Amino acid sequence: MPKPFPNYSPEIEGVESHNSVILQWQRQLSATALLVVDVESQRVVDTNQSALRLLGGGDSASLLGHQVQDFFPRGELEFLFDAKTAVLTSVMIEAQASRKGQGAFFCQVQGSKLEEGGQKLLILAITDLTAQKKLRRDLEAKQEGLRQSLKELVQKNEELLALDKAKDKFLALVAHELRTPLNTVVSTSELIQGGYVEGQELTELLNNLSSQSKFLLDLVNDILDLTKVQSGKMDYFVEWANPLEVASHQASIFAEMAEKNQVKIEVYPASTDVNCHFDPLRLEQILGNLISNAVKFNRPQGLVELRAEREGEFVCLSVKDSGLGIAPDQIGKIFDEFETVGKISHHHKGTGLGLSIVKALVEGQGGKIEVTSQQGVGTEFKIWIPCEKVLPEEFYRTRNSDGVILF
Repeated sequence: MPKPFPNYSPEIEGVESHNSVILQWQRQLSATALLVVDVESQRVVDTNQSALRLLGGGDSASLLGHQVQDFFPRGELEFLFDAKTAVLTSVMIEAQASRKGQGAFFCQVQGSKLEEGGQKLLILAITDLTAQKKLRRDLEAKQEGLRQSLKELVQKNEELLALDKAKDKFLALVAHELRTPLNTVVSTSELIQGGYVEGQELTELLNNLSSQSKFLLDLVNDILDLTKVQSGKMDYFVEWANPLEVASHQASIFAEMAEKNQVKIEVYPASTDVNCHFDPLRLEQILGNLISNAVKFNRPQGLVELRAEREGEFVCLSVKDSGLGIAPDQIGKIFDEFETVGKISHHHKGTGLGLSIVKALVEGQGGKIEVTSQQGVGTEFKIWIPCEKVLPEEFYRTRNSDGVILF
């Protein structure tokens, strides 16, 4: 009888030839690795070339005569040899097989039982699932990437919708804020031009006209500043200086406002050298906004504290108040463009752009800003100003009082 495979070795002890079985299965599954196993001894009694390549490294001696557990050490196939499963004609499972010299791999095993010449045999058709598993993992990774992209797209869309609503709210706020002072300016101007007032009353009206005009100018400046920082056209004149000097100057500017609100402003000296690189005019703008808010949203007999300390390559400048605090669900919104905390009818004068401009000015100078707050306790803004030069060299220049740039 001819051998079914060139590498077949019938001389191995306990191995018999099962040509009719193997040839039949090889015709049906020529690309599939086949093992013929004696059910009683659980030893491999025949195989094909695909099985030799898949499990034995091409050497028939590495398969024939070996127990099936040598190739499936995790025992997934043991139940096939149980007497209780003797009635089964075919079963398909996934298992982990051991490849000689190359470690383990996942495969699909179809087990079929038959009897030939009084000997009970188990035919194992083994398919390597390595490529399919990898393809499945790649497909799942791509699907996960698509799901993540879709999630981000939905989130961006929600953010755009929210921003659009915030923009509409901002426009309504600007219209609301502009209408009242403009009406005051127009009516006051008409009274003065008509000669209907004089003396002390005229002085009061002129003061009111000046105050309202300044407020309108501040509104317009906020909008222009936002436009500049958004387009990257904000000019910076960064110098090496002490930020506490700017803080002290701003504290004196808001002293009268603080007194009216029964709030005290304290500027504490630093324990170390706090000189760093910043634009003094922009830092005035930053601190002016933060101090103003700290006074406006404080409580009677409240306190506003300004401190500066060196922290590594930065100077940390803080503005801390003992005021109302900010609700946790609003903390993440206070730096957003067009966002204002609270309804327009309860809004303090202004566009609500101040903090978004503050954040942009801080970051535009190479720094960063953070806020912590607890309702009923107070709020603290921390600004980290770089001590090293982190901006293009052309930003490090001096702005003098005549508007001439000195390099």
